[in-house]
Amino acid sequence: MRARTVAGLPAGTRTPDYISLGVLARAFSVDKVRSALEATQRAAADRFLPDVHTYLRLSPELRAQVNGPNAGDEPKVTGKRQPVLCVDSGAIVPLTFIPPFPTYPPETSWMRVLKTEVPGLVLFGQGSSRIAFLPADVDRRYAKKQLPGHGDLLANIARWVSGSSIPLSVEGPGLIDCPLYEQPGRLILHLLNLTSAGTWRAPVEELIPVGPIKVKIKLAEGVSGRTARLLVAAGSRRVSVNQGFASIENASILDHEVVVLG
Repeated sequence: MRARTVAGLPAGTRTPDYISLGVLARAFSVDKVRSALEATQRAAADRFLPDVHTYLRLSPELRAQVNGPNAGDEPKVTGKRQPVLCVDSGAIVPLTFIPPFPTYPPETSWMRVLKTEVPGLVLFGQGSSRIAFLPADVDRRYAKKQLPGHGDLLANIARWVSGSSIPLSVEGPGLIDCPLYEQPGRLILHLLNLTSAGTWRAPVEELIPVGPIKVKIKLAEGVSGRTARLLVAAGSRRVSVNQGFASIENASILDHEVVVLG
């Protein structure tokens, strides 16, 4: 009878040690699992822990009655979250915070707490004044990830606060920066085409033309809106004036265009 060598596992960390972290996170909070990893000098396995979702709940759920939404490496949190805000009875809280929950495994990705009283957005109006306070860091998240829903929310907040005082409207495909300037007797609109295959990342490797671009500009005092000159395209465009706004359409923009409205 021939003797055989008993098989064994090599020393060191094994793949199942990492896979089990997702299972542990089902029963224990992510903070507790991290503490255990640090206590056993295995903090490097932290990267195998599941990510978490956080949400803001819209109340009431207006859905199609609002404009949108349409079809991490940040530093560790070392401090404590501020106490829940106390909101005056006259204020409106259309968004409330949803506590984080895992993103995976998929069977664990569900809201443990469906609704809280933690304000994510506070709206208040007094007379002709409007105030919007956004405790949630939606602006930072939009700058980091450029999620369209976050952009729509920020735009809607700006529209609500501004009321009917927004002097400019630009419609069309692509990503366009639209600084508007006023000089005696004329308005100057600079349209910069930021659309590219690597949008939000520099440098721009290729210019992609976009259009048509429809522009509505609120006429300032002393500006009739009878003429519109395009300095880059070296031409003029027909202007239609209605209820104090001048409307202009440009077929295409490659890199930028300067519109002088007189």
